[in-house]
Amino acid sequence: TYLLVQRPLPMYSHGEWSLDEEVGEAERKLFSVANKNLVGALRESYRNGQSVLKKNPHVRPVVQRVVTKLQAKIRHALSNIHRALACSTSAEGRIFFTKMLGDYHRYMAEIDDEHAQPGHRQEASTAVMFYYDKAMTLAAAELPVTHPMRLGLALNQSVAMYEILGEPDKACDIARTAFEAAVSELDALAEESYKDSTLIMQLLRDNLTLWTSESEAGRGTTRRLP
Repeated sequence: TYLLVQRPLPMYSHGEWSLDEEVGEAERKLFSVANKNLVGALRESYRNGQSVLKKNPHVRPVVQRVVTKLQAKIRHALSNIHRALACSTSAEGRIFFTKMLGDYHRYMAEIDDEHAQPGHRQEASTAVMFYYDKAMTLAAAELPVTHPMRLGLALNQSVAMYEILGEPDKACDIARTAFEAAVSELDALAEESYKDSTLIMQLLRDNLTLWTSESEAGRGTTRRLP
Protein backbone atom coordinates (compact mmCIF):
# COMPACT_ATOMS: atom_id res chain seq x y z
CA THR A 1 0.00 0.00 0.00
CA TYR A 2 1.30 3.43 -0.93
CA LEU A 3 -0.09 6.86 -0.23
CA LEU A 4 -1.23 8.86 -3.24
CA VAL A 5 -1.68 12.54 -2.43
CA GLN A 6 -4.65 14.08 -4.15
CA ARG A 7 -7.06 16.84 -3.32
CA PRO A 8 -9.18 17.28 -1.29
CA LEU A 9 -7.93 14.26 0.69
CA PRO A 10 -5.15 11.73 0.17
CA MET A 11 -6.19 8.27 -0.96
CA TYR A 12 -4.54 4.87 -0.71
CA SER A 13 -3.49 3.18 -3.91
CA HIS A 14 -0.72 1.10 -5.39
CA GLY A 15 0.59 4.18 -7.17
CA GLU A 16 3.45 6.37 -5.96
CA TRP A 17 3.09 9.27 -3.58
CA SER A 18 2.94 12.48 -5.58
CA LEU A 19 5.76 14.89 -4.76
CA ASP A 20 4.34 17.92 -6.53
CA GLU A 21 3.45 19.80 -3.35
CA GLU A 22 3.84 19.69 0.40
CA VAL A 23 1.12 17.98 2.41
CA GLY A 24 -0.65 19.27 5.49
CA GLU A 25 -1.26 17.81 8.93
CA ALA A 26 -4.22 15.64 7.92
CA GLU A 27 -2.30 14.07 5.03
CA ARG A 28 0.76 13.53 7.24
CA LYS A 29 -1.36 11.61 9.73
CA LEU A 30 -2.85 9.42 7.01
CA PHE A 31 0.61 8.84 5.57
CA SER A 32 1.82 7.75 9.02
CA VAL A 33 -1.10 5.35 9.44
CA ALA A 34 -0.59 3.89 5.96
CA ASN A 35 3.05 3.11 6.64
CA LYS A 36 2.36 1.74 10.13
CA ASN A 37 -0.09 -0.65 8.52
CA LEU A 38 2.74 -1.86 6.30
CA VAL A 39 4.82 -3.07 9.24
CA GLY A 40 2.59 -3.30 12.31
CA ALA A 41 1.35 -6.87 11.98
CA LEU A 42 4.80 -8.17 11.03
CA ARG A 43 6.44 -6.46 14.02
CA GLU A 44 3.92 -8.17 16.27
CA SER A 45 4.51 -11.51 14.55
CA TYR A 46 8.25 -11.13 15.02
CA ARG A 47 7.88 -10.36 18.74
CA ASN A 48 5.59 -13.36 19.20
CA GLY A 49 7.96 -15.55 17.19
CA GLN A 50 10.89 -14.52 19.37
CA SER A 51 8.96 -15.59 22.47
CA VAL A 52 8.04 -18.96 20.96
CA LEU A 53 11.59 -19.48 19.69
CA LYS A 54 12.93 -19.50 23.25
CA LYS A 55 10.89 -22.65 23.92
CA ASN A 56 10.81 -24.22 20.49
CA PRO A 57 13.87 -23.79 18.22
CA HIS A 58 12.07 -25.59 15.38
CA VAL A 59 10.11 -22.41 14.58
CA ARG A 60 13.32 -20.57 13.58
CA PRO A 61 12.63 -20.88 9.80
CA VAL A 62 9.20 -19.35 10.34
CA VAL A 63 10.65 -16.45 12.32
CA GLN A 64 13.28 -15.95 9.61
CA ARG A 65 10.59 -15.66 6.94
CA VAL A 66 8.80 -13.06 9.05
CA VAL A 67 12.05 -11.11 9.43
CA THR A 68 12.67 -11.14 5.69
CA LYS A 69 9.19 -9.75 5.02
CA LEU A 70 9.47 -7.23 7.86
CA GLN A 71 12.80 -5.86 6.65
CA ALA A 72 11.41 -5.46 3.14
CA LYS A 73 8.36 -3.59 4.42
CA ILE A 74 10.48 -1.31 6.62
CA ARG A 75 12.78 -0.48 3.69
CA HIS A 76 9.70 0.26 1.60
CA ALA A 77 8.35 2.58 4.30
CA LEU A 78 11.73 4.32 4.65
CA SER A 79 11.71 4.96 0.91
CA ASN A 80 8.23 6.49 1.19
CA ILE A 81 9.32 8.68 4.10
CA HIS A 82 12.43 9.95 2.32
CA ARG A 83 10.27 10.92 -0.64
CA ALA A 84 7.88 12.73 1.68
CA LEU A 85 10.70 14.58 3.43
CA ALA A 86 12.14 15.67 0.11
CA CYS A 87 9.05 17.77 -0.66
CA SER A 88 8.61 19.19 2.86
CA THR A 89 9.51 22.83 3.39
CA SER A 90 7.58 23.65 6.56
CA ALA A 91 9.23 23.15 9.95
CA GLU A 92 6.50 20.78 11.13
CA GLY A 93 6.72 18.71 7.96
CA ARG A 94 10.49 18.35 8.18
CA ILE A 95 10.34 17.44 11.88
CA PHE A 96 7.50 14.99 11.35
CA PHE A 97 9.18 13.03 8.57
CA THR A 98 12.66 13.17 10.12
CA LYS A 99 11.17 11.73 13.30
CA MET A 100 9.48 9.02 11.21
CA LEU A 101 12.86 8.05 9.76
CA GLY A 102 14.09 7.58 13.32
CA ASP A 103 11.01 5.51 14.16
CA TYR A 104 11.40 3.13 11.23
CA HIS A 105 15.12 2.67 11.73
CA ARG A 106 14.17 1.83 15.35
CA TYR A 107 11.82 -0.85 14.03
CA MET A 108 14.73 -2.21 11.99
CA ALA A 109 17.01 -2.13 15.05
CA GLU A 110 14.51 -4.24 16.98
CA ILE A 111 15.50 -7.21 14.80
CA ASP A 112 18.27 -9.25 16.39
CA ASP A 113 21.52 -9.76 14.50
CA GLU A 114 20.96 -13.54 14.54
CA HIS A 115 18.11 -13.02 12.07
CA ALA A 116 19.87 -10.45 9.88
CA GLN A 117 23.24 -9.66 8.33
CA PRO A 118 26.24 -9.11 10.67
CA GLY A 119 26.33 -5.63 12.15
CA HIS A 120 22.72 -4.97 11.17
CA ARG A 121 21.59 -3.84 14.61
CA GLN A 122 24.53 -1.48 15.15
CA GLU A 123 24.01 0.14 11.76
CA ALA A 124 20.28 0.58 12.38
CA SER A 125 20.90 1.93 15.90
CA THR A 126 23.28 4.56 14.55
CA ALA A 127 20.65 5.67 12.04
CA VAL A 128 18.00 5.80 14.79
CA MET A 129 19.90 8.32 16.87
CA PHE A 130 21.07 10.31 13.83
CA TYR A 131 17.50 11.02 12.74
CA TYR A 132 16.11 11.51 16.24
CA ASP A 133 18.93 13.95 17.05
CA LYS A 134 18.35 15.79 13.79
CA ALA A 135 14.61 16.01 14.41
CA MET A 136 15.17 17.18 18.00
CA THR A 137 17.51 19.94 16.83
CA LEU A 138 14.82 21.14 14.42
CA ALA A 139 12.08 20.84 17.05
CA ALA A 140 14.08 22.77 19.66
CA ALA A 141 14.43 25.65 17.20
CA GLU A 142 10.92 25.62 15.76
CA LEU A 143 8.40 24.18 18.24
CA PRO A 144 7.37 25.10 21.80
CA VAL A 145 8.22 22.59 24.52
CA THR A 146 4.51 21.75 24.90
CA HIS A 147 3.95 20.93 21.23
CA PRO A 148 2.74 17.31 20.91
CA MET A 149 5.12 16.61 18.03
CA ARG A 150 8.11 17.72 20.10
CA LEU A 151 6.92 15.74 23.11
CA GLY A 152 6.26 12.66 20.99
CA LEU A 153 9.74 12.93 19.55
CA ALA A 154 11.26 13.08 23.05
CA LEU A 155 9.18 10.06 24.06
CA ASN A 156 10.30 7.96 21.11
CA GLN A 157 13.91 9.06 21.39
CA SER A 158 14.01 8.15 25.08
CA VAL A 159 12.45 4.74 24.34
CA ALA A 160 15.09 4.11 21.68
CA MET A 161 17.84 5.16 24.07
CA TYR A 162 16.50 2.75 26.68
CA GLU A 163 15.52 -0.26 24.57
CA ILE A 164 17.82 -0.10 21.55
CA LEU A 165 21.00 1.50 22.87
CA GLY A 166 20.69 0.22 26.45
CA GLU A 167 21.36 3.65 27.99
CA PRO A 168 18.80 3.99 30.82
CA ASP A 169 20.40 7.11 32.36
CA LYS A 170 20.34 8.98 29.06
CA ALA A 171 16.81 7.76 28.40
CA CYS A 172 15.69 9.18 31.74
CA ASP A 173 17.48 12.46 31.07
CA ILE A 174 15.68 12.91 27.74
CA ALA A 175 12.27 12.03 29.19
CA ARG A 176 12.76 14.12 32.34
CA THR A 177 13.98 17.19 30.45
CA ALA A 178 11.01 17.09 28.07
CA PHE A 179 8.48 16.48 30.83
CA GLU A 180 9.76 19.19 33.17
CA ALA A 181 10.06 21.74 30.36
CA ALA A 182 6.47 21.07 29.31
CA VAL A 183 5.21 21.29 32.91
CA SER A 184 6.88 24.69 33.30
CA GLU A 185 4.98 25.99 30.25
CA LEU A 186 1.69 24.22 30.87
CA ASP A 187 -0.22 27.48 31.26
CA ALA A 188 0.74 28.43 27.71
CA LEU A 189 -0.43 25.14 26.24
CA ALA A 190 -2.65 25.65 23.20
CA GLU A 191 -6.22 24.49 23.77
CA GLU A 192 -6.36 22.49 20.53
CA SER A 193 -3.31 20.42 21.48
CA TYR A 194 -4.00 20.12 25.23
CA LYS A 195 -5.28 16.53 25.10
CA ASP A 196 -2.48 15.22 22.88
CA SER A 197 0.26 17.01 24.81
CA THR A 198 -0.90 15.96 28.26
CA LEU A 199 -1.30 12.34 27.10
CA ILE A 200 2.33 12.23 25.94
CA MET A 201 3.45 13.96 29.13
CA GLN A 202 1.75 11.18 31.09
CA LEU A 203 3.59 8.55 29.02
CA LEU A 204 6.89 10.31 29.69
CA ARG A 205 6.16 10.37 33.41
CA ASP A 206 5.10 6.72 33.42
CA ASN A 207 8.34 5.70 31.73
CA LEU A 208 10.40 7.76 34.16
CA THR A 209 8.68 6.06 37.07
CA LEU A 210 9.21 2.64 35.51
CA TRP A 211 12.82 3.15 34.50
CA THR A 212 13.93 4.63 37.80
CA SER A 213 12.32 1.83 39.81
CA GLU A 214 13.33 -1.18 37.72
CA SER A 215 16.35 -2.03 39.82
CA GLU A 216 13.95 -2.80 42.65
CA ALA A 217 10.82 -4.00 40.87
CA GLY A 218 12.21 -5.75 37.79
CA ARG A 219 11.75 -4.88 34.14
CA GLY A 220 8.34 -3.58 33.24
CA THR A 221 6.56 -2.50 30.06
CA THR A 222 7.71 0.76 28.51
CA ARG A 223 4.93 3.15 27.46
CA ARG A 224 5.00 4.55 23.95
CA LEU A 225 2.82 6.05 21.28
CA PRO A 226 0.85 3.55 19.16
